[in-house]
Amino acid sequence: MLILTRQSKGKSRGVLPASFGILALAALVSGCLAARQPKSMNAVPWLTLGLKLPGFAQEGPVVTYNTTNIFDYIDGEAELYLPNGFVELKTTGFRKENGGPLLAADFYDMTGEKGARAVFRRFAEQVKGTKIQGLGDEAFTDGLMLRMRRGRFFIRILPSDSASEKVYPKPEDLVLLARRIDAALDRY
Repeated sequence: MLILTRQSKGKSRGVLPASFGILALAALVSGCLAARQPKSMNAVPWLTLGLKLPGFAQEGPVVTYNTTNIFDYIDGEAELYLPNGFVELKTTGFRKENGGPLLAADFYDMTGEKGARAVFRRFAEQVKGTKIQGLGDEAFTDGLMLRMRRGRFFIRILPSDSASEKVYPKPEDLVLLARRIDAALDRY
């Protein structure tokens, strides 16, 4: 942006330096904010490529749902996600390396932090649980399922429906997997 004012004895005086300063500050701020969260779930390679999280092995494929087929995965809850900016859901299974029940990890891309916050708060109001400090932007568990918000993502960790065994996870295993996911998101 170049804005010049009147000329004085052959020299232009204007707001050019101020314009550059404002642009530089805007670029710095947006760069710092963008560095904290992935631009899309495809920018999280361990999710799409099947890399391991420390202490956990990914089991099964990464299944993707979008606005047209989300009802195939969550019948009855899609009405909460869609008006809050839902774009995509990726889900996969994780199991502790030393055994234990299969856990499903659901990653909802809610377009922006506002949508993820709205979904998280709705569950926090409806489900009695324990708040977990230092995990994502906000997190809580009811002992069977853990819900976490991190930037534009709403993340659920729960016993897998596809697991043949009906062994429920220890609450500390839910938290441990959530911490590994949270740390992995820091890298992207």
